[in-house]
This record gives sequence, structure tokens and C-alpha cells, in this order.
Amino acid sequence: MPLPKDFQFSQGSLQDFVECRRRFYLRYILKLRWPAVQTEPILQSEHLMLQGAAFHQKIHQYLLGIPVQPPQTEQAENDTLAHWWQNFLTYATPLPGVVVKAVHRFPEHTLAGTVDGSRLVAKYDLISVLDDRRIILYDWKTSQNKPRRSWLTARMQTVVYPYLLVIAGQHLAQPQNFQPHQISMVYWFAAFPEQAETFTYNQQEFEKARQQIADMTSLINRLAQNNDDLHFPLTEDEKRCAYCVYRSLCNRGVRAGLAGETFEQDAQMDDIEFSFDQISEIVF
Repeated sequence: MPLPKDFQFSQGSLQDFVECRRRFYLRYILKLRWPAVQTEPILQSEHLMLQGAAFHQKIHQYLLGIPVQPPQTEQAENDTLAHWWQNFLTYATPLPGVVVKAVHRFPEHTLAGTVDGSRLVAKYDLISVLDDRRIILYDWKTSQNKPRRSWLTARMQTVVYPYLLVIAGQHLAQPQNFQPHQISMVYWFAAFPEQAETFTYNQQEFEKARQQIADMTSLINRLAQNNDDLHFPLTEDEKRCAYCVYRSLCNRGVRAGLAGETFEQDAQMDDIEFSFDQISEIVF
């Protein structure tokens, strides 16, 4: 069963393939929905996701110049959001391109491009073009624990986002095109506001990313043509299964992993590609 003609690869789907090919098969080829929670406690996990969505939307409004209502700190459930928001105002807004030195800002901006015939898409928290022609990609993280830099380096988000900007974002830097060495990517952590992680970019990294993404999408397309789950084996790292909704289907356990149990899984929850249209009744 080939992938749908309108299928779009993303950092999320590529990360699924890297971590567990079976998960990719179930989620994107069979499009199987499985009634299992990702982490426990369920209410805590849902609350953190809603808090993260609300935080991203507040930043979006702020960067668009729309007045933002501060979270009501007297409500216990808003304490975390209020803390994150204060950290953003105090520590993030002075960063280059968030407010100062920005010639053009593109918050919550989606780019799409083609890699060897496959569609690749990404939604950026903020793309900022500076007055010195540098381009900074900002990604706001609300994970409870700060991941290691080596973990971030290996994430497909770190590979995909700068690469896609080069091939599909040239119109953002008119009248002159920009080059890979002008790009950097910053992960900013709401709970650790002074510990941002910055990744610079260059032509070598660009070429490496192009080859990696092309190889992955080509392989996935070939495997999908066979429509055989044997080509999409289960991950050998069974620790990942505790945080996968398909764990019971794959006979890899029933209970979900604990939210925040490890920084990797906690940060991975933060990478969920949610849509604001799917988040309802968020009160600001």
C-alpha cells in the first residue's frame, strides 16, 4: 500500500520512523487509531499539553502585536503557564530576532518543499530575519525537564527545519537569497529560560541533511509499496513502547509510561505536532 499521493513528510513522521518503523506503519500507512493513552497520569498529561498549546498561542498573539491577557496566577492550574509567560517576557524577548534586531518576523509559519519527489512540511514557532541578514529559527519548548544537547542534535526537527528553510523559505529573505551559514536554530525552554540551545548551520550540514532526508523518504516509499509489516519491525528499544499508544496492540505492555519520568520522553511529548484548531476551550 503506497503512501497517499497527498502525504506530507514532517519531522514528526520521520522521527516516528527513526524510533519505531512499526509505529510509522500503524500511524501513517494503516492510519490506525488505537484507544490508549500516551503517558500517565492522564489528567496531568492532558493538562501539560493544554498548557503548552496555550503558551504557544500567547506567544503567537504577542508577536503579531495582539494584546495578551496575562494568566490569572490566583488560579492554581495557571501557575505554570504564568511562570512560563513571565520567563518569556523576561528572558526570551531580549534575544536577537524575537523583538530586537528583527527586520521580518514570521510566527507560526508553515513551509513546504519537495525532496526527491516527496513532500516535506514544517511549522515553525518563529522565523526571524535580522538586520544583518542572519536568520534565526526559534522553537519554544515547554517540557518539564531539559533534554541533553546530544539528544536535540539527533532529533529530526534539528535536521529538517534548517534544511527546509533553505529550499523553501527563500521568499522570506527577499530581495537577496540567503545561504545555510546565515541560519541558526534556537531551542528555548520555558522552564529553563537561561539555558537555550543554539545550533548553527553551514553548507556541509545542509548537504548532510539533504542526503539523510532523501534516503529516508526514498526508503519509506519503497517499503510502503510492499504493504508488509515485516518491513516495519518493532523497535528494539522497548523502553520507547511505554510511551506509545500502540503498545498493547504490539504486545509491548498495557500501562503507559509516567509523564516526566525521563527528560527524553518528557521532551518528546513536547514535540507533539498539535494544531490549535484541535485545542478547544483554552481560557486566557
